[in-house]
Amino acid sequence: MKVKRLKIIIFFSLLCSILFGEENSARGPEEKVTLKPDEISDWEARLELARVLSYTKRYDESLKEYQKLLESKPNSVIARREMAAVLFYAGKEEEAEHEILLIPEKDRDDQTWLVLADIYVKEKKYLGAKEILNHYLNNHPNDDNARLKLALLFSWNKDYQESTRQFEIILHHRPDDIQVRRLYARVLTWMGNQEAAIEEWKKTL
Repeated sequence: MKVKRLKIIIFFSLLCSILFGEENSARGPEEKVTLKPDEISDWEARLELARVLSYTKRYDESLKEYQKLLESKPNSVIARREMAAVLFYAGKEEEAEHEILLIPEKDRDDQTWLVLADIYVKEKKYLGAKEILNHYLNNHPNDDNARLKLALLFSWNKDYQESTRQFEIILHHRPDDIQVRRLYARVLTWMGNQEAAIEEWKKTL
């Protein structure tokens, strides 16, 4: 058994030396194996820089990088979408709206539509915001944050019936969310349903 095992070891040793010897001879005595990762272009590097600057809330610097990106690729949907979001976070709603409206509707992703809805809310263009949120929730019915925005929009327009319906959907998903329930109780108060409001307020205390 020992002799057989020794023969197997010798065989594999010879095989490895042949294989690796051929590889090394083909490569040359001084040549080293080097990794060749996918190259990152200047444009991609600038895009990543713009993103990281926005993550750290250095919005002005980030926007300068996005401007450079769009100067070299004015039809870049990605750069324009992201720049619009940064403009919004920087408090430049009108500029953000302008950039979003330059993007064809078919190229606007969900986040871009939600940013536009937030812009419309700030500008008190409630109808436009409601249309966007309704359409978004048709495709993402479990997004409670978006539904909460819609519920509040309905309450500001004094459409309390629809507002409470949206709150009830959220509370079905999140029955222990005290702050949402308190907002719901407030809307019930505004609509004159005092008894229901009292019950909801009690549940939060």
